[in-house]
Amino acid sequence: MNKLFYLIPLVFLGCGISNTTAKVKKFTKCYVHQMPAPFWVCYRSSFLSVGKVSADKLTRLKQEEAYSLGVSELIAKLQSKTKLFLRKLGIEDKKIDSQIKDFVILNVLQGESWYDKKDKMIYVEVKIDKEEFKKFLFEKYKKIDKKVLESTFDETF
Repeated sequence: MNKLFYLIPLVFLGCGISNTTAKVKKFTKCYVHQMPAPFWVCYRSSFLSVGKVSADKLTRLKQEEAYSLGVSELIAKLQSKTKLFLRKLGIEDKKIDSQIKDFVILNVLQGESWYDKKDKMIYVEVKIDKEEFKKFLFEKYKKIDKKVLESTFDETF
């Protein structure tokens, strides 16, 4: 009978271990003010930005405003990272900011949008293809060894 009492905690321990994956899945979800949200709302990357704007209801005009804010944030992020990239290579290029701005405006992709009814916020995903941006930068600085460009790009972005 005493042996049975020792086995019961092991059974519960086994059940607790099998439930661990459910806890991990809940942890990796995105929450905005304790509300479940799409993962991209919380995800941060050099090539992705989220524009958000307050709105009483979801309208096309407010979505465009959020998109514009997201594009502006993405441009600023890429300009900052590119300046760091060039500094590591020992290059000074005063025209790069306007060239990045033009590139992003022409190549930006609008992803999903999400409306948080509780906080009355519209979120719009704005992204740019990493490989296209990499190709854009590498074409500008062809004279530098490609391996050096690759390693500096991976390190910076």
